[in-house]
Amino acid sequence: VNLSSASDVDLGADITITTSTLNGDINLSGGAVDGSRNLTLAAGNGTVTLGDIGQNTALGNITVASGSTLLRGDITTDDDDIAFNSGNITLQSSVGISTTGGVFNVDSVEVDGDFDLVINAAGGNVFTTNMGLNNELNKLTIVTTGELDMTGEIEADELIDLSGSPDINLSGALTLDTTSGNGIVLLN
Repeated sequence: VNLSSASDVDLGADITITTSTLNGDINLSGGAVDGSRNLTLAAGNGTVTLGDIGQNTALGNITVASGSTLLRGDITTDDDDIAFNSGNITLQSSVGISTTGGVFNVDSVEVDGDFDLVINAAGGNVFTTNMGLNNELNKLTIVTTGELDMTGEIEADELIDLSGSPDINLSGALTLDTTSGNGIVLLN
């Protein structure tokens, strides 16, 4: 499914796009995808490519299941969950992910890409694991007054900022590494 040339997509109902039977790709990187509805994308071992999601009208729950995910834009939900069940996520530009109380979950997914990643979950919970192991992030900022649950290794060139998250729960060993760019780590 390729909507990369669509100018804008407005969701009028909850939408599920499934290409998993054939491991087909799903590309929603054209115009903005908006609407206060749930979006589920299932690509099997295929690739899901996302541009701006929920920037004019925040979406409901967003669930992505794929072999890999390419992020090219910002993602916003309105008090709803964002879950990536992908083999890996690659940032192809600086990305902001925002939910005003929902859960953001990349617990079993590796995130890479030499760009900035800002995760703002307000009062929601954030679950992360390895980030920047294959291609270091430039900057990582995570803000939540909810639970921040981390494990694995996080590598960034310039900055790892967890100071906006008062409670960090470690569900395993955690390494925060900014040595390659002589960066800094900020904790609350």
